[in-house]
Amino acid sequence: MAVYEFGSRGVAPRVASIVTDSVVVELRKYQRLGVVGMDEIKDMLSHEANKQMLGCEDDSCLAEIGGALGVDELITGSVSLIGGSSVFNARRIHLRTARVLGSYEQRLTPKDGEEYLAVVGEAMARLYPELSLRPGERSGVDDTVALALNPPPLRPWVFCATAGGALLLAALAGGATAMTALSYDAREQLIAGSIPPGEPVEAEAILAREREAETWQTAMITLGIGAGVVAAAAALETLFTDWWGYADVGAR
Repeated sequence: MAVYEFGSRGVAPRVASIVTDSVVVELRKYQRLGVVGMDEIKDMLSHEANKQMLGCEDDSCLAEIGGALGVDELITGSVSLIGGSSVFNARRIHLRTARVLGSYEQRLTPKDGEEYLAVVGEAMARLYPELSLRPGERSGVDDTVALALNPPPLRPWVFCATAGGALLLAALAGGATAMTALSYDAREQLIAGSIPPGEPVEAEAILAREREAETWQTAMITLGIGAGVVAAAAALETLFTDWWGYADVGAR
């Protein structure tokens, strides 16, 4: 059997795409059931047939697609937001007769798309009551799939940029620390040189070195604090970074 792309109404297309993929995964848990997903359907059909397929909605049209694929049945459905309720709909169509063998519809409380995933297991069990799950399989969509619907907001490059900024500030703070030490050493050398039997040194030269050291010291402290703040921000970003690329799942 084949799973046709679920339609969407008032729902982001990527949500429908992720639900479709989840239906494919769920059906592949059943014994005696061979399942073809949308990516495989597109690979199997010609380019022209693919273009026609994108606008295919009625049962007779779907039956033609199924015939071209050589499958016996087709699962089609939709995810919608109607009247403040999320609606999940799925149908099992016998392609040779274009007859609906089973249907499932459920109104749900909207939850950013996760509500559709929560009923996939029940829906497929209703559509195929005569089949059993393969040994070791469990009905229902894995909880991690919900992360594809609502992935962490930050891309990894954002964390890398922040962490890189913290390292740069830390390096600059290290340079300022070295310059502070050099400036104070230069001042001490001037002071030591003004003591007999050394050559007299003007007080202004000593004060200039001291002011220079204080300037570098201020820069050192400022850069050090900045590096700490940015490093703390980078550490916080690790909690909100999409490390596993969930934002790209189902994005077609």
